[in-house]
Amino acid sequence: MRALAVLLAFALALVASETPAQVPPTGTTAPGVLIVAAAVGTTAGTIATLAGTPGKTTYICGFSVAPGSAATAITINVTVTGPASTFTYSVGAPVTAVGTTGAVLTQTFSPCVSASAPNTGIAVAAGALGTSGVNQDVNVWGFQR
Repeated sequence: MRALAVLLAFALALVASETPAQVPPTGTTAPGVLIVAAAVGTTAGTIATLAGTPGKTTYICGFSVAPGSAATAITINVTVTGPASTFTYSVGAPVTAVGTTGAVLTQTFSPCVSASAPNTGIAVAAGALGTSGVNQDVNVWGFQR
């Protein structure tokens, strides 16, 4: 029992002494190649993708979604796929005049989140606005290294 307690204390000390690496490092520019993607859509929804590259890992550092407007006020889901875990958010798309949009959903990741494997893209998909949907805009940024 004492050996288990000593082993547990050692493991906790080891974990406490490690500090996770910040990606990108705080106070510096992102290492690797900066990448961005943007897409606009109407009735069917919109997807912006940070494409995978052979031999490199793609990281997402953030995204913004302007939901646009629809014939009826709806809530759309915004889904991030490509990392080991899928992230889902919701944002309202109101009934507004053509040329306007609902509140912009912006999400930043600090540290940035890596794709599940090298040469894997990361996509941000905003749900369909439906009939008469306009002005949906998806922007995503990150880097590869």
